[in-house]
Amino acid sequence: MFKEGDTIRIVRVDTDSEIVERHYRPLIGKIGTILKIYTSDFSFRDNIRIKLENCFVKTLCVNETEIELIGCNPNSKIIVRR
Repeated sequence: MFKEGDTIRIVRVDTDSEIVERHYRPLIGKIGTILKIYTSDFSFRDNIRIKLENCFVKTLCVNETEIELIGCNPNSKIIVRR
């Protein structure tokens, strides 16, 4: 399971709209970027904070090897893998 201090890599960035694409433009083409986990609470009912560039995103789904994150726009998804 993920724990505080783990590093994970972006494996996919899905953008469903032009707005999302603009919002996440810094991420496009940066697959493989390493993110660091800043909290050890991985409850499905609680948010996991992951430092992503200068902003924080919330988790949508967590399992053994993958975290699905959602940012400000509900149409955006960032999949990261351990």
